[in-house]
Amino acid sequence: MGRCLEARFFAWEYKGKHADLDKAYQQLLQYRESLQNPPLLVVSDIDTIVIHTNFTNTVKQVVTITLDDLLTPQGLQRLRDIWTNPEAFRAPQTTQQVTEQAAAEFANLATLLRRYGEQPQPIAHFLIRLLFCLFAEDVGLLPNGLFSKLIAATRARAPLFVEQLGQLFTAMRSGGFFAMEDIPHINGRLFDDATVLPLDSTGMDILQRVSALDWSSIEPSILGTLFERSLDPAKRAQLGAHYTSRDDILLIVEPAADGTAAAALADGAGPGPGSRRAPHDSRCAPGQPLAERVEEPAAWLRRRDRRHTCARPGLRQRQFPVCRA
Repeated sequence: MGRCLEARFFAWEYKGKHADLDKAYQQLLQYRESLQNPPLLVVSDIDTIVIHTNFTNTVKQVVTITLDDLLTPQGLQRLRDIWTNPEAFRAPQTTQQVTEQAAAEFANLATLLRRYGEQPQPIAHFLIRLLFCLFAEDVGLLPNGLFSKLIAATRARAPLFVEQLGQLFTAMRSGGFFAMEDIPHINGRLFDDATVLPLDSTGMDILQRVSALDWSSIEPSILGTLFERSLDPAKRAQLGAHYTSRDDILLIVEPAADGTAAAALADGAGPGPGSRRAPHDSRCAPGQPLAERVEEPAAWLRRRDRRHTCARPGLRQRQFPVCRA
């Protein structure tokens, strides 16, 4: 049986030897608000201390201290900082900065695809799929870092990445296996086909950089404008795209996340024909404003986490920081 130690700077969940510290962290997340959201969330067993930062509007950091580390001055200072100086664990990069970095990389990818003659609507649909994969990997819906591993393994072989990504999209459309992993059925029209736009080494380098970002710190609420900026202005009206401020996006995202709006994201959608597992609904209706089409998959993932209903054991809770003006 674990014990919870509370202090002004941290919440600490202690477990016995060889405990599952990821599970302990999930347990700690369930009552952190009752402890007034301390800046550090700490879990440990006899051998290891794992410190999760919980600062507002900063990139999340995870620091591990082992018994061997405690034999060094640096390790001892880290331990002291938990009690005396939690600011020492604060990441220098803010949530907005890492989100802007992700947006800039995807804008570069959109520009690259336009240069190769691809049309705005297929580009937007393809980029939304990539974004969904990155968010889904972060919450564990795509297991074991699957998408990032695929990018890393095929970085120097872009045609192979395109081929393999098409197989992953096929698995996500109906549910199945990919790379020895069980892939859930993603309901709706986001993965209605397995089309993958061709990429080259420059595109693969962009994907490598974005997959290395901390996607638990990315703000879905400001990513919608990314796609509008990456489109040919002459095609925006055709796609139903227009500028949407952060506050306007939040009017869309928050009700959807709470399950009170956006019927396309409602629970209870049945699985597709022949599906062997409950679907995960990420549909985006044709003709929606583009910002909404970007927001819905991310908002759906956030809502599923809030209700703890994702059908994958041990799924990590997704934290979507929301900044209000």
